[in-house]
Amino acid sequence: MVRDMTQGNVTRHLLTYAVPLMFANLLQQLYQTVDSIIVGQYNGKEALAAIGAAGPIMNILIFLIVGLSLGASILMSEYFGAKDYKALKTEMATSLVSGFILTIVLSLLAFTGSGLFIRMTRTPLEIAPMASQYLKIISLGLIFTFFYNILSAGLRSIGDSRAPLYVLCLTTILHVLLAVYMVGTLHMGVQGAAYATVISQAVSSLMLFIYIKVKVPYLRLSLPELHIDMDFLKKTVDFSSISALQQTVLYIGRLLVQSGINTLGVDAVAAFNAVSIIDSYVLAPGDSLAASITTFTAQNKGGKQYHRIPKGLKTVIVM
Repeated sequence: MVRDMTQGNVTRHLLTYAVPLMFANLLQQLYQTVDSIIVGQYNGKEALAAIGAAGPIMNILIFLIVGLSLGASILMSEYFGAKDYKALKTEMATSLVSGFILTIVLSLLAFTGSGLFIRMTRTPLEIAPMASQYLKIISLGLIFTFFYNILSAGLRSIGDSRAPLYVLCLTTILHVLLAVYMVGTLHMGVQGAAYATVISQAVSSLMLFIYIKVKVPYLRLSLPELHIDMDFLKKTVDFSSISALQQTVLYIGRLLVQSGINTLGVDAVAAFNAVSIIDSYVLAPGDSLAASITTFTAQNKGGKQYHRIPKGLKTVIVM
């Protein structure tokens, strides 16, 4: 559902936009939770610790992609607010193509360097092979993570926070079923959990692509439109590099802490992973409200409705 936030009731816009976004963020956190719970139940604390050891490295890669998507979303929101739909499409195309190239590079780096990254974090030797294998498989699915995030960013820029939520609801159920089957029935361990995640992300990105193709002409791109505009790329890099740094700095810090925890043995790594998952749930509502005011501000900046921006900020602070 398209939502023009440059007019109408500020509180209603933000509340209607933020609530689905919050549930979507919580569902995204559920992916790693499901992997940890199912693997821990079927394969014990070593498998749980292996996922925990790979988690910070994986999150740095994922939140680089999230940062790119967030920067592009700000620009797309601004163009939508200004009713400049041609620029909106050009930004979407530039972000898709350039982000695709960056994600391929990140995937290759993570796949080939997984063993080295795991050793650098001083992961206990008894779980290092499992952690490396989990990271390798997840890195192969980064391209689907990128497509889901950039397509979600496009939809959220035009005020549609519901479609990504509906897709996540369906694919979270799929992820649970696949994880139980691959880990519990096929006895694939951490590899099964990783494959379940990648398949679910692939389905998520495909469903959003079909939804945009059928329902959202603002973002629908033809093959000739899929190219990089260098002026738009420069602006996207300016915005995305800052948001990517902001998104990843938390996980760089967590990686440093993880490196210290890893020297304490498997029990400590498993415990740290369990608490880190809870911490992610606690952060999700605040992140959702921050994303909401970002979209609201960008749309109103584009539409030159500057007087609405302080009202939106005050509303989000109260919420």
